[in-house]
Amino acid sequence: MTLPTAPPPAVRILSALELQPHTWNCIGPRSIEHAHLRVRLTLGIAFIRVEHIGRSSGPVPIKVMPAMRARMAELLEDRLRRTTGADLGPDDIAWDAGKIP
Repeated sequence: MTLPTAPPPAVRILSALELQPHTWNCIGPRSIEHAHLRVRLTLGIAFIRVEHIGRSSGPVPIKVMPAMRARMAELLEDRLRRTTGADLGPDDIAWDAGKIP
């Protein structure tokens, strides 16, 4: 029997976004994942969802302080814009909301 791994701290996730942007993989038009940290970030209309991807269970939300969440959202938008070339304005996000993985 294996024990579930604990989610990484939010500061580690933010550090990986800032210092190692190349380690994140785009998995959809609004999501990126980090395989080593087992974390998925998904951009929504007015939020960013931060989840730990467990080995045997579904994604578990990770609590992030508002200021840190805002910085993650900026970095995620920049990463997605560079990867997909898409405009990520609120209207475009709302239009594709049904496509979020």
